[in-house]
Amino acid sequence: MNAFNTLFTTYYHEIKFALMFSGLNILWMLGEKLTGLHDVHIADHAFYTNYFAIPSILLYAVAMYQKQTLLGGEMNFKQGFMSGLGITMIVTALTPVVQFFIHTIITPEYFINVRAFSIQEGMKPEVADTHFTLNSYILLSVFTGFVYGIITTIFTTIMIRYIRMKR
Repeated sequence: MNAFNTLFTTYYHEIKFALMFSGLNILWMLGEKLTGLHDVHIADHAFYTNYFAIPSILLYAVAMYQKQTLLGGEMNFKQGFMSGLGITMIVTALTPVVQFFIHTIITPEYFINVRAFSIQEGMKPEVADTHFTLNSYILLSVFTGFVYGIITTIFTTIMIRYIRMKR
């Protein structure tokens, strides 16, 4: 138990922001569902879902800013990168559970709708049946989430360090 407490205390900042990011992801999907992007406006889904990058980057920027503050106002690139990597790794570990929750509780009909729309747009049914499944979305989310998390970490770490240096 003591090792768990030490681990939790050491990485509290990263755990907190990973949980916030996962919550943000769930809220975003709920918003997409409520605005019809998972059914009546599914043709627009691919465009609007990309706007999730904006709150994601802002959340990572806040995380980097707070980490720098926790470190006494000075943070080198390695410290920022390691903190962002920690957030990204925790988010990546939570992704299967988050995706399962999203696609079974919030929007269980999403795959049916996106398959039908894709077939209507010319995708072969066997390709749509393979691509639009919970397992493929979990795998895609894990890999793309990790890569985007690393890119966002690099960007926000540099940005926060630059902003603090200008003061």
